[in-house]
Amino acid sequence: MKTPIVLRLVLKDWYIERVGVSLLIGSVIVAGILAAIPWQDGFPIGLNLTLVVLISLNFYLPLSTVLDERHSKTLPFTMSLPISPIEYTVAKIIANLLLYLMPWTVASISFAVISKRGASPIAHLWAGYMDVFLIAFIVIFMVILGIALIFESIGWTVFLNVILGIVGVNVAFQVVPRIPTLRAFVLAVGRRGPEHIWTLVAEFATLLLLVAVTFLVQSKKQDFL
Repeated sequence: MKTPIVLRLVLKDWYIERVGVSLLIGSVIVAGILAAIPWQDGFPIGLNLTLVVLISLNFYLPLSTVLDERHSKTLPFTMSLPISPIEYTVAKIIANLLLYLMPWTVASISFAVISKRGASPIAHLWAGYMDVFLIAFIVIFMVILGIALIFESIGWTVFLNVILGIVGVNVAFQVVPRIPTLRAFVLAVGRRGPEHIWTLVAEFATLLLLVAVTFLVQSKKQDFL
């Protein structure tokens, strides 16, 4: 592993995306402030704004850090460096996950505090599901990033984000809790019973599987150009 080159590629993506990610972090901070305001609609508005930011990151980062390299013709230069396909993939996954985790961490901390101290009943209800949903967003992001790296297709990347990030989130929030056969499980997750732990375990296992599959497919690629 050529660590110095991998680190330089990571820092390059961080530098290029510094303004966009900073603006999204600012949006999450504004969302936290709105959610903390002691009025009936404050928490739902702040929560919805945070979800919009996280879904936007699913679009923005893979398109900007992975797909734009190919379409702007800078990928041939990158791959001309003394770096293997696996090292390139390592750099992209590290850069993207850490960029994603910046606004994600701000959102996690602010909503963890608000959920415990907020007066809104919705805030207290959200507390039981917060970690499950936030980690689910990382899983969704890894799916989209993996597809962007493997297929290098803007169409598939956008399609998956619409299906998983927009349709999937709405189904999870509005449809799943109303299905009688799943309602008991959803309530048990919110009460932080054993179902809550197993859901988190499944999410982390899925995340590791996605990373492994991405590396496996990338290692078998014959042509990156």
